[in-house]
Amino acid sequence: GFKYDDMIRFLYAKAIEMSVAGYEDEDSPVDAMFQTAWLKKFAAALVPRGMELESSYIGALEHCLSKAILQKLAAEMSTDEELIEEESFLTSFKAYTFKAYTDMDEGRQAKGGTQDLMSGVVTIWENDVKKMFESNNTSKSIQDIVLGKYMDHAKTMTEILKKSYIEARKDHMKSKRTSSEGENEPKSTDALVTDFAVEAQAFANGLAKSALLAAITLAVSNHEITMSGSKIFGVLLALFNIPVAFNTMTNVARYQNRNEEFRAEYHREKLPELEKVLFKTLSPESRHRVTNPFVKKLETQFDEFVSSAEYYNADYESIKRIYDEMDKHNDAQVEDFMLQIQSHFIPVVYQKEVYLKDVLWQVHLACAEVVSVLRLQGTGREDSHRAGCDQPIISILENMPKFSSRLEKSLQTGPILWGFIRKGKMLPQCVLLAPFRYWTFKSYNLIMPKLDGVGWRPIPTAIRDIRTKVKKVNGYVVGNKLKKETRDLKELFHATMESALASTIYFIGCGSFTFAILLTAFNAFNATVKVEANVPQPVQITQDAVRIAAPIISIFASFYASEYLVKQLIHQRKVLKAIAALPSGINTSLSQVKSIAALQSCITFIRILAGFCTVISLLSNFIHNNLVGIEIPIKPEQAILAAFAAIGGWFIANFLEFYLEFFALWNLEPSAGYDICNAFKADLRKIYNEFSEAMNIKNHILGPKMGDRIIREYTAKEFLDKTRFDSVLMADRFSAIMQTILSEDFDISSSHKDGKV
Repeated sequence: GFKYDDMIRFLYAKAIEMSVAGYEDEDSPVDAMFQTAWLKKFAAALVPRGMELESSYIGALEHCLSKAILQKLAAEMSTDEELIEEESFLTSFKAYTFKAYTDMDEGRQAKGGTQDLMSGVVTIWENDVKKMFESNNTSKSIQDIVLGKYMDHAKTMTEILKKSYIEARKDHMKSKRTSSEGENEPKSTDALVTDFAVEAQAFANGLAKSALLAAITLAVSNHEITMSGSKIFGVLLALFNIPVAFNTMTNVARYQNRNEEFRAEYHREKLPELEKVLFKTLSPESRHRVTNPFVKKLETQFDEFVSSAEYYNADYESIKRIYDEMDKHNDAQVEDFMLQIQSHFIPVVYQKEVYLKDVLWQVHLACAEVVSVLRLQGTGREDSHRAGCDQPIISILENMPKFSSRLEKSLQTGPILWGFIRKGKMLPQCVLLAPFRYWTFKSYNLIMPKLDGVGWRPIPTAIRDIRTKVKKVNGYVVGNKLKKETRDLKELFHATMESALASTIYFIGCGSFTFAILLTAFNAFNATVKVEANVPQPVQITQDAVRIAAPIISIFASFYASEYLVKQLIHQRKVLKAIAALPSGINTSLSQVKSIAALQSCITFIRILAGFCTVISLLSNFIHNNLVGIEIPIKPEQAILAAFAAIGGWFIANFLEFYLEFFALWNLEPSAGYDICNAFKADLRKIYNEFSEAMNIKNHILGPKMGDRIIREYTAKEFLDKTRFDSVLMADRFSAIMQTILSEDFDISSSHKDGKV
């Protein structure tokens, strides 16, 4: 950022340079001198995001810049040897520079709308200067110098400022005023938060493979097995299991971190929005019964501004004094505070602090929402109020402070070590307690009745019940006003459960990794010992302990892998059902996707059977080695056969997967993503219209097109969550579907017949 005086000094020097270098002879001197990137840099400092169309701010900014330009001209003319004798004119011009441009500002607002910055000011200056010439009886030669030199420089400076503002306004209308181009890129597959997301599908197979290798290792290392080379084979299998288990650990840790980041984002940004939408849905006579979340948002935003001002060592006492004296429940006082922000504090007081301008504009937006909800007592309830709507909303809002506090305490926001290990976890979030925590969540979700309290039940159960109530309220309200919030709560529930499950699998992965190392060491040691009696007793005790613990952890690994694989099979069947609902005559791409989904279902089913054989082998070995008194019909040799049957099933599945990846998916049409979206366009259009009606985003801070992008993002999430194409297509192909929906080139509004999802 910079002060306006400093910017005008820079522009004045550039105006002289343009005059000397002959740029004024060009059709567009400013474009010839300045690249668009320069104009955007000026715009970033002058016009904060969201204020491009605010006429009162543009008027105040124009006033400040005009004064700075005229004062610069006065300073330059006072040192010009050709004008030094014109004391009368110079005195008049200096007085003119301190003149308030009240008439200009009132004229701008009287016309309505937003004019271009610095539009027509040079003409006003020239007319006023000519009047000075007449009153001071200025000579023709002096007039030529002032008009041909200084006023031309002023015109050049105003043209640069005007073009900078036009760039800002143009980028705003295209929603391109972002900190980086990365913000304009379509969302990745990580944006889909659901049960068994894309990343989970990657480590589910690794978890099952780790359990399978452990089963074979334990089977061949059984002391009752005397097959030649069995112990060496056990060493190799245990050794191979080490990287498999470690890979599962790292993948599941990253998956958990991703879900935790979403939960933190929800608490920070989406939970306050839920409170505001619910409050607006309340009838006016019931709003006094709960805390106004709009006022709370204003207080939070202003606290953030004060914190930022302290960080940048900027004075904030004057604005804080006005804020403290303001009655936040008085719409007139809040509106007056808004006006001071946009016409005084942003353009004048904090003209140099660009970052503070952005934060202060957020305070302005919070004020605007407070004014709106105070004045429009029927906001959100036009033709939408129905009997029985208020009490459920009040119940939700009364529980919000406790729920917000519990949700915040459950977040894992510590730094990440080595790219996957989250530090700073509290004791209840410890990995050692992960299985207990996950099954507590599962049990309460299954058996706990839906209650109002959120203080003592597990956090996912509370989230589930709040979502149920919000969804019920959404049924009361015409226009599906809470569809977005219902979707967000569903994602929060899945993120919480998936994070707990990922933590449990991380615990199992750590156990598999540890026992794989120990089994490798013990099998290598046993391969060198010919007489078992020569094995030291401490080593024998440790081996027995490992033989007890290793199958237990591997049984759990196989169980969780089977749970994931069953989920995957269910989702793959959803794809087949969705495609089957399409009308006859589907194109080649859809036929290929249908075949791929059928093959993926077959592969997953084979892996489920292999997992079942793995569990049989692990259980039988555990009983044979540790529960000697119990007789089972499965002998140790048969346990090995079960383990080899499991590995045979995995070999078949891997062979089919090789064919799938390098033939079926390789030959899939490049346009498959677009073809899928085109085939389901009617469904996409229906979902898009529902979210568009519910969200009604018109005045987004980043421009009107950003609202459409957000609606498309929710449309993509809802559609992909229903169809689950991620379960049959690779990440790149699946990402192509999402990016097609998010692309502005894909016209969702056009009609197209298809089936239902």
